[in-house]
Amino acid sequence: MNWFVVHKESSKKLLAVGGVVIGGRGLDVRFDYTVLKPGRDELKLFLLSDSYVGADPEENFEVEAAEGMHENADEDHDNE
Repeated sequence: MNWFVVHKESSKKLLAVGGVVIGGRGLDVRFDYTVLKPGRDELKLFLLSDSYVGADPEENFEVEAAEGMHENADEDHDNE
């Protein structure tokens, strides 16, 4: 089992935690978290392995949430 953790370093807040099983060549994970205010957020994703020492990559990424943005806006566009 592997775990992903999404963290907002500037506020020291943990935004999402989930378990994933990695099998095959790819991994597609979707997670939800609550945006406290509209705008751009710089977040960090950690992937933690409970099976392999030193196999714990981390990646910085940015998200932007608009005021009044629908939770599943991406899903709505996919169905069109």
